[in-house]
Amino acid sequence: MIKINKGNVPKVFHDTKSKHNSYDELSGEEKDRLKEFLIKEQNKRCVYCMCRIDMKKSTVEHYVPRNGVHGDISKSLDYKNLFAVCTASRGEPPDKQTCDVKKGDKLLHIDPLNDNHINTIRYDKKGNVGSDNPEYDDDINNILNLNTVALVNQRKSAFDSLLKRMTLKKNGAWKKEYIEREINRFKAADNDTPYVGYIIYRLEERLKKF
Repeated sequence: MIKINKGNVPKVFHDTKSKHNSYDELSGEEKDRLKEFLIKEQNKRCVYCMCRIDMKKSTVEHYVPRNGVHGDISKSLDYKNLFAVCTASRGEPPDKQTCDVKKGDKLLHIDPLNDNHINTIRYDKKGNVGSDNPEYDDDINNILNLNTVALVNQRKSAFDSLLKRMTLKKNGAWKKEYIEREINRFKAADNDTPYVGYIIYRLEERLKKF
């Protein structure tokens, strides 16, 4: 997970909310417009696992669910309550389901909009993710199931590929300035690299060695 930056309510959300009382009232075309905006806002990454998403491989996630025991229909068109998430694990057995598919109508403690929450996230060299906060760690491992074998391998593969390119480019002679430039490149507002949270974390760990 990485921090999602949301500003003022965009026109597409304002216009939709002025016509409808809840998300369930929207037409398919209206839902697609909202989803398209969210995908672009998140640089084509799932808000939870950070995999690549597009219009066909995603859905709109309600952080506070609109249904179930914890449901709050009043937040179903709240811009800051909506994100784009992957749908790749739909139809998979429960132990392989991830993100919104696994979460269902459960409530999360970790908030993608909160820097303090995101800064508790830790990764190991194998690609596993967790948090220093027990509640957030439970969200990551159980409610969102972000440590499936597939996701762990994909995160590690993304960094290993970068590591190989960076090493070849500098013939193995990395300098502090080089790592800093790469970190800034991945932190840029328009960077759409999948699993970028893991990549940044691993590069920052290397930077600490200088």
